[in-house]
Amino acid sequence: MTGTPRDPSGDPRRRVAYLMLFRIGLVSVVFGSLLMLSWWSDSALGDTSTRLLFGLIAATYVLTVVYAVMLRRGTDPARLASLQIAADLAIASVLVHATGGAQSPYSFFFPLSIIGAAIIWFRTGAAISLSASIVLYVAVSLLGWWGILPPIEGTIVLPSDLTQVELLRALALNIATFLAVGALVVNLAGQLARTSAVLETEREGAAILRTVHEDIVRSLAGGLITVDNNGAVLTINDAACEILAVSFQASKDKPIQNVVPALGAHLENLGPRAVVRRLELTLDSGEGDGRTLGISITPLLNHQDGVLGRIINFQDLTELRAVERRARQGERLAAIGRLAAGIAHEIRNPLASISGSIELLAAAPAEADDDERALMDIVTREIDRLNHLLTDLLEYANPRPRQAVPVEVPELCAAAVRAFEKDPRAAAVTVRVDPGDGDAPLVSTDPSKLEQVLWNLLRNAAEAGASHITIATAAAGDRAIITVSDDGPGIPAASRDRLFEPFFTTKRHGTGLGLATAFAIITEHAGTIEATERAAGGTEFSITLPIHPGGANS
Repeated sequence: MTGTPRDPSGDPRRRVAYLMLFRIGLVSVVFGSLLMLSWWSDSALGDTSTRLLFGLIAATYVLTVVYAVMLRRGTDPARLASLQIAADLAIASVLVHATGGAQSPYSFFFPLSIIGAAIIWFRTGAAISLSASIVLYVAVSLLGWWGILPPIEGTIVLPSDLTQVELLRALALNIATFLAVGALVVNLAGQLARTSAVLETEREGAAILRTVHEDIVRSLAGGLITVDNNGAVLTINDAACEILAVSFQASKDKPIQNVVPALGAHLENLGPRAVVRRLELTLDSGEGDGRTLGISITPLLNHQDGVLGRIINFQDLTELRAVERRARQGERLAAIGRLAAGIAHEIRNPLASISGSIELLAAAPAEADDDERALMDIVTREIDRLNHLLTDLLEYANPRPRQAVPVEVPELCAAAVRAFEKDPRAAAVTVRVDPGDGDAPLVSTDPSKLEQVLWNLLRNAAEAGASHITIATAAAGDRAIITVSDDGPGIPAASRDRLFEPFFTTKRHGTGLGLATAFAIITEHAGTIEATERAAGGTEFSITLPIHPGGANS
């Protein structure tokens, strides 16, 4: 029985450990019983057979310790179990011979070995151990009765004390006992083997389901959190950790209020079986870039429909909402642009007539007094301002087609700075261009239009009172990024969402078309432009443009 037994339990080492514990318990009971009997009958412990008995018990303890050490060091459990069963049968044989052979009261050790073998090898082990027990018991009994095995010195009950009839009766009774125990053990071992096989199948199925479940949860693109009835986090998947910018270790078993405070406050107002669909929460990070989450909440139930907690599914809707805002803004801008174009054309014609009439009045031979000249100058100046406004409107509403060419982003930024330096407002501003550490991104753009966008951002920063402006360029994947940041007073949060709307301005004499035109130009280039408040104060405009298929230049 040295081959590896089929072990439906999946843990042969545990079965061998159970066998050792069973042996230690049995020997302890026998040892305690002998001590009680010796004390009760005042028998001397120095008797040879008694000393032999205690020696065998001590040997069993020592061997069990040795078995435990071998098991801990990685000995094959099947081989170790075979060694233990063989040693148990040998000890039982010596004990039976030393205590009277066929009439020994310790013949029950053989059935115990059968049980031990059944624990390890089920039916096969029980059958083999049963056969070995019968052979050894009969051999020890007959050889001792015949005198072939010499009696142990000092033994009180000798195997040869039995008559032939008594010998045969003792053999028959004990063999019948062995067979009865063996039949029962074989039957129980078969049932145990079948039950263990079913259990192992169920365990394997459960393990597969658990693995599939974990893989599904881990592969979810959306966040998944489960909490108990007290609000403590039971599980949290990788997507949830990424969206919430937390770690698994920092979230597990922690109150949901600590992980997602806004969600925790909402859960407190829900009943245990409440179901929430399409809840949107905005998580404020304190830096103006809070995330918008689309959340659904359902109760976590057990197989008896009892509430164990809640299941929280959520998606990061931040980018989707930003796209929707840009789309709505684009629709508004397009509608306003069409309206502005129509108005500009209608106004420009009568404006040209008024301008011509004023010029004729100013050139008339009759001399006008100073008041009339001043009034005509005011009219001329306002006509020019209206004409400039109409030009901006037409540029915004009907821009010229772009003529895209591959251009390095740092070159564009440098050209815009050079153009801005000619503006009187640039005298009080320091502009720095940071080309970044990597290769210069290459974009396909209309240089004059993109320079117009950058010049407009520089002019706005100077007019807002900034003293330092930084233009930085970088590349992220297939997008080139241009950031224009200043140390000015910043843009109020209430105005940030309307920043790119036509005619919306925070300046006293502004037309509100500069940023609207910049938005239209960047959108025309398949890019994005956004404004955020800097943590250190001031405003930062971020422009992203697709990188030219040629990549980046060194």
